[in-house]
Amino acid sequence: MNHSKGVGFEIGLSGRSEDKNSGEYGKIDIKLFESELEKFSAGTQARLRKELNGLGPLESLVQNTDIDEILVHGQSAISYELSGKLYASEDKFLSSSSYHRIFETITEGFFKSISYENPTGNGYWNGFRVHVIGPPIAKEIQLSLRRIGGQKIKSLRELADRDFISEQGLNLLYQAIEKKLNILICGATSSGKTTLIQCLINECKVDRLLILEDSEELMCPNPLSTALICPTRKEQYSVNFTMKDLVKESLRMRPDRIVLGEARSDEAKDFVQALSTGHKGCISSIHASSCKDALTRLECLVSQGASQWSPNVIRQLISVGVNWVIHVEKNKFGKREVTTISEITSLEQNGFLLHDLYKLSSPK
Repeated sequence: MNHSKGVGFEIGLSGRSEDKNSGEYGKIDIKLFESELEKFSAGTQARLRKELNGLGPLESLVQNTDIDEILVHGQSAISYELSGKLYASEDKFLSSSSYHRIFETITEGFFKSISYENPTGNGYWNGFRVHVIGPPIAKEIQLSLRRIGGQKIKSLRELADRDFISEQGLNLLYQAIEKKLNILICGATSSGKTTLIQCLINECKVDRLLILEDSEELMCPNPLSTALICPTRKEQYSVNFTMKDLVKESLRMRPDRIVLGEARSDEAKDFVQALSTGHKGCISSIHASSCKDALTRLECLVSQGASQWSPNVIRQLISVGVNWVIHVEKNKFGKREVTTISEITSLEQNGFLLHDLYKLSSPK
């Protein structure tokens, strides 16, 4: 990727207020900024005004649809993910004013204000999922932009064509969809879990899917399907609606398949109960480093919502409800791959007995 070189100096324009007593920081004083611009040449003034009113060094990164994630962790520290690898950008913000202005530009509309009392925010902007964090949690305001649908892969066939999975694994995934098996997909952050889920549900041409997420990433595969999004902008809502509530609501909406974007809390209990009572073809993801670890973590999450249940009861429900566990991984070369497809064959005294239907050989 070609970079426009960052300038070799950093302009110390303040142009902003930072009042810990009022709690707010990062507010731009445009009049102060304009007065300080007079110190610089006409060319520099033009560049600074363009940066203040636009995206500055983020412009080319945002427009490049091959970039999946952009991280801004300082005025001179910008990085991006391309083809599974993280790179440091050679560009940077020219002034502290334009650096802080970018947070106002991006968070306007979904976050009231970034302040010492409210130092974090989540929302959506221009096709990205946005996370902002600032003092006192971080030394300065930082920004994470993850492109929604950043991976262009839309079908299982494309997964195989891009070496995400072999032909053998591809045939297994087709079987899983056809047989309406319940699937748990596990892996680390940015390993390809969401991409795999999207490709799986895109094969469900005639089924009604209920897609449940707290961050809007998955697309409905057909007009019969619908998505329920858990509100993240708490300041705009008077009710406290959780993912657990979404699972319960989805059961009343005649789903052919339920897709839980990620199991991360006590909603896992209601999801596993739904699986064990006859709901077929359901899919969820979970953060875990292996298929075995995924089941252990799922057990822990279910216990959060049902502390009165014994471990054996929880394991029995999981063994009845979950058919396959799929592990995805981003290897040392930045390539995302399906490494394991396992089925739960039985529940033993020491835990689940898994049989590997598919195992990726370690790259040489």
